[in-house]
Order: sequence, then structure tokens, then C-alpha cells
Amino acid sequence: MKTRKIALVLFILVLIFAVVSCSKVNSDDFVKAENGDFVLNGEVYKVAGTNNYYLDYKDDEMIEAVINDASEMGLNVIRCWAFLDGFVDSNVNNNAFMQTEPGVYDEIPEGARNGFEALDFALKTAAEKDIKLVLVLVNNWDAFGGIPQYVNWSNTAEVHDDFYIDDTCKQIYKDYTNYLINRENSLTGVKYKDDPTIFAWELCNEPRCESDKTGDTLYKWVKEMSEYIKSIDENHMVTVGDEGFFKMNDGDNWAYNGYSGADWQSNLSLDTIDYGTFHLYPEHWGDQFANEVKDGSKWITDHIDAANEIGKPVVFEEFGIQKYGQLNRDYIYETWTNVAVENNIDGTMFWLLTSIDTGDSADANGMYPDFDGFRIMNDDSRTTEILKNHAALIKGEEIKLDSHVYIISPTDHEEVSGVYAIKAKSVENDAELESYTLTIESVDEIFDVPSSGTLVLDTALYPQLSGEVVFTMEAVYSDGSTSIDEIVAVVNNREMVEIPHMLFAFDTELDGFKDKGTYQAGYGAEGI
Repeated sequence: MKTRKIALVLFILVLIFAVVSCSKVNSDDFVKAENGDFVLNGEVYKVAGTNNYYLDYKDDEMIEAVINDASEMGLNVIRCWAFLDGFVDSNVNNNAFMQTEPGVYDEIPEGARNGFEALDFALKTAAEKDIKLVLVLVNNWDAFGGIPQYVNWSNTAEVHDDFYIDDTCKQIYKDYTNYLINRENSLTGVKYKDDPTIFAWELCNEPRCESDKTGDTLYKWVKEMSEYIKSIDENHMVTVGDEGFFKMNDGDNWAYNGYSGADWQSNLSLDTIDYGTFHLYPEHWGDQFANEVKDGSKWITDHIDAANEIGKPVVFEEFGIQKYGQLNRDYIYETWTNVAVENNIDGTMFWLLTSIDTGDSADANGMYPDFDGFRIMNDDSRTTEILKNHAALIKGEEIKLDSHVYIISPTDHEEVSGVYAIKAKSVENDAELESYTLTIESVDEIFDVPSSGTLVLDTALYPQLSGEVVFTMEAVYSDGSTSIDEIVAVVNNREMVEIPHMLFAFDTELDGFKDKGTYQAGYGAEGI
């Protein structure tokens, strides 16, 4: 009898142990930062990622389409918003809600989209595609509420930067963060803090505190909030989400002298910050980044070097060149991503992957509109090919990269007239450039282009050129491969026409002039 009781007790203990073991979260399933690398299940993990801000408010079809496209492009991480603060304009957030007011999370207005349920679906769908999500907790800017909404909620905060020191703002932030981290996914039953699909918690999208250029105010807030998150979630990494602004010196370059109130290296040095992030938008950042390729490449290597010195991973978390701007986006993206890989970066995440649009805002092709000019889609464009190849390369896959030529001037549909310099650049992958040649539509001549890639052309020597003209640059490489780039330039080759004129002294005001009509200066204008 005694033996039987002992056996029964042992059986119960084994059963309890089995249940506990099955329910216990396996820490190896979560991406960690160790010795300067990301690690998953004991293996180094590289981030080949992107951004998308509407995974917490669009319908399931749109959310699923983005995640499917990311998977097809070979991406493994998507950074997305995990906040909708206040009653945001329905035109902006598709009438979806998360935190309608401080401490009110699930009281969604009738007929509105529950943003938490949208995020639940995004996490479930991402897990099925082996994709992880970086969840951002608040926005520095007013899109979707952000810090301005927190300041409006508080009776003791007045301006943007009060957010970082105001007790009310900080408590609202902590309460929301606590709710989200402990939320149970309505579709999987897994609490967010136990879900390995979440790559990391991000404190804020692009925090700045320009009222304190020492960086101390932002540093203290980052320390307090990262410590708080670590106290309630021991599984996930925490990162700041900042743009990467340094406080390295007292020079004139605002991105390096602490102007934005951020000290990137100090924040990254905190024990409760697992990895660093940085962004790059030369078209918006002024003269300090006027040489987009050179200055951008330096920005990338400076952050990699600083992160290596601190001993933590770093992710090139947002970067963008506008598609229809004055720069050759493909040339810049390929150059930047090559620099990142060559310097062994831990991850990159381009801004911004979008897909179909099921709503009224869809463009003519049924796609999510290119609102900011940075849209990337999973299509057959050269840009997408570059980013797909980069994703494979950063993850360590064995692929052969072709060398590419790019016409960087003129840009597509730029007006060309008189003496103009046609400029090309080459990105050489495992092959050296041997020669450039240029052909121009309707011109029966092939132009040899110097190795510098610049050819000075006098358009007036070719009177047949007028209106939209195709310029084609071909490069030949040492491995026998060739690359072609084409742009359409608008050639203005009209001749000046003499304008009939009369002289007026104006000593009697406009007498004798005002009845003569208007003279229009310009090509081919005539007096009326």
C-alpha cells in the first residue's frame, strides 16, 4: 500500500512537472542581443526588414497582404505602430482606436475597428510566415496621436518636451505599455509578453527633446521606461527607436552636435537598451547630408563603429529616398545597403512596404497610395530587386549580385537644354567597369563616355531632339556582363525668336502704354 502511494505521488509530481514545462516559455525562442549580435536559438540572427505603420488599423486583407509580400521578398522583421492615441482623424487611421483616452483601451466606438484586434491578427499572421514584429509604443510626432496627444491629456504638461518629465504623461505611458505587454492575443491566447513573434519593444518613434541639448532629459526618460518594461517582460528586447543623432562634438553638423537633444551613444550604453537604431532621410535633413551617397555612407559606418565600441547590435531602421525626387533612388539604395553589409551591420529596415488597399483611398491600381513618396511594393521594379537581393545577402545566403549602371543626371523627366552634363554611376559587384556608352533616341550616334561617367552634351547640335527623349547608358564589366539604365528627359531645344518691342519713358505714368497690350518674355513670344 505504501509503495502504491509513493508511486501515485511520483506520478502526480511528474504530471505537474510536465504541465509546467509545457506551459513555460522557452527563452531560446526569443531573439536576444548577445555579445554584439542578435541571437535566436543559439544562432546569429540578421534583420532583413521593413516598416509598415497600418498593421494596427487596416482590415485583415490589407494586413495579410503586406505580411505575405514581406515574406515573398525574403524579409524577416516588420516594424509597425502599436498605438492609436485618442480620437484620431478617421481619414488618417481608418476609424480605428486603441487608447481612446488615458486608461481606456477596449471601449471602441460602435462600427470602428479595434486596433488591438488588428494587431492580434498581424502577430498571428506574421508568426505563420516566420516574420517577427517590432512594436513601437508611441510617436514623437502627432500622426496617430503621439506625444502631442499625451501632452493634451495631461493637466500639468504644456509643450511637447514636457512629455519626458511630466508625471502624468509618464504614468499614462506606463499604464498603456503595461496593458499591451500583458494583453492576451484574442486569436492565439498567447500574452504579448510571451509571444516570440515580437522582436522587440520600441520606446518611441524618433524621440527628440530639443529643449535640452545635453541629452540628459531624454536619457533619463529612456532609462526609466526601459527599466519599467524589463520589470514586467523578461523575454523581449527593448530599443529606443531614435534617429541616431549623436552628441559627439560641438561642430556645425546638427546631426552630430546634440541639437535634437539626443545622445545616441549614451542611450545605447544603458543596460536596459538591447540594440541601437538609426534613420536616414537626406532630402529632409539639409546641407549636412547634401552628398547623399558619401554623407549617408558615413552616417551608416559611424553608427556601426559606435555600436561595435559599445558592444551592442545596431539596425539601420528607417531609410528613404523619394521615388519622384531629384535623386536616383536605386543607385543610393544599392550603395547604402552594400556599405551596410560590407561593414557587417546587424540589420536594415527600409521605409516603407505597402500592398493592396481595400478602401476608398486606393490608387488607380488598387494599391495603397504613395503618400510620402517612399512606397515600396513587391513588384518587378529595379528597386524591389535591389532590396530582395540585399535581404538575401544580409541573411548570409549565397547569391550572385550583378553590377549595375545608373543615370544619376538628368533625373527622369527632368528638363534638359543647351550644354548639359549627362552623368552615370556604377555599382560594381565582383566585376570592374570597363566602359560606358550612351545612346540617345533619334540620334544616329553612339557616344563613348569617359570612365568618370560624365559626358558633356550640347543639345543644340541635335535639333531633332525635342520633348520627351530616351537616354540609354550601357556599362560593360570585366566579367563580360553588361548593365543598362534608361531615363526619359524633356529636351528643350527651341530657338529664341526676336520679340517686337516699343520704348516708353513712363514720364506720364502709363499713358500710351496701357492700351498697347501685354508683352510676354519667353520662347517665341510676340507682342499682343
